Amino acid sequence: MESTALIHLGQWRRLQRETIAALALAERNANRPAIALCRLTLAWLHVEAMDFHGARDLCESVEQAVLEENPFAFFFQRAVLAKAFVGLNEPQRARQQFDDVMQRLNSDGIMMDYTIYAQLHHCLCEYSLQVGDIAQARTSATKLYEYVAPAPDRNHLAQAHGLLTRVALAAGDLEEARAELSRALSTLEDADMPLAAWRVYRAGVEVCESLGEPAEAARYRARFEDVIRTLAGNFEPDDRLRSSLLAALDAPGAR
Repeated sequence: MESTALIHLGQWRRLQRETIAALALAERNANRPAIALCRLTLAWLHVEAMDFHGARDLCESVEQAVLEENPFAFFFQRAVLAKAFVGLNEPQRARQQFDDVMQRLNSDGIMMDYTIYAQLHHCLCEYSLQVGDIAQARTSATKLYEYVAPAPDRNHLAQAHGLLTRVALAAGDLEEARAELSRALSTLEDADMPLAAWRVYRAGVEVCESLGEPAEAARYRARFEDVIRTLAGNFEPDDRLRSSLLAALDAPGAR
């Protein structure tokens, strides 16, 4: 529960420190389910910090027996793996994670945890944009919006509007993209949600570049870079997560 809050609040040094300590305790006690959940929490941190190889390796280190016994761990692992493979530009392997989830849901007849549901639909939209399936991307982003709006969960709501911005942009509907971006920015007002913020600001760059507004694009790019550098500041200079975050500033999407 706490790790979910710390991820979205951007308190990644604290999350890393506490999870590593919990993992050491779980390993001393030979507590296999706890070991799995600690590794998956670290994998989630790695994938959000854009260390996709590290996230994949942590996910794949989880015992298969634990995944079979514990549906939460299973869905958690598949959600993070899907994000990792999208980040690694391996859409076929990402697709397999979504298929595995649907098969388990159908066979076990259970519901997913809120956090996992939100992650999966966000990632399914990212995947669909990556493979050019705009209809599926819109469906996934809309499902995420409808799921989080009633609460409202402002963190995921901002991200849902950010995804709908990118879907509209991919569909060539610039006015709708501008409207969704405005909704995303409004949701972020007076809130400290860095994980949502950098995604929205990156979408703002794309929209303004498409609209031929270079000054506005530069403003959003600066805000995007500020958030990424702040998140990178969580880590020591030699930490791979610091390096993966700063490398994102030179990625094509950031440019």
